[in-house]
Amino acid sequence: MVRAIESVKAQTYPCRHYIFVDGEQFSDKVKGLVEPYQDLVITYLPMNTGKNGMVNSGVNAIASFLVEEDIICYLDDDNWYKPNHVEELVKVLDRGADLHIH
Repeated sequence: MVRAIESVKAQTYPCRHYIFVDGEQFSDKVKGLVEPYQDLVITYLPMNTGKNGMVNSGVNAIASFLVEEDIICYLDDDNWYKPNHVEELVKVLDRGADLHIH
């Protein structure tokens, strides 16, 4: 998870708000991992929806109400982004594409 967080922090396009969906059973572990990142805006969701549940259901429905951002990206805890990942997606959107990628 630390590598995932670091990859988002290293983005050339600013990513400010992080949402963690893990459920109560993981909340202490996650909070311990993100404690050094005082500059992040973090929202914890108390329910564990599983991988497919996160991408395909409730988080999609409420994500736009949880953050005040134009771009919402999903990243599993065992993955990471290249530093220009979000910036390149924004460029595609700016050219008029309707982008929805999983």
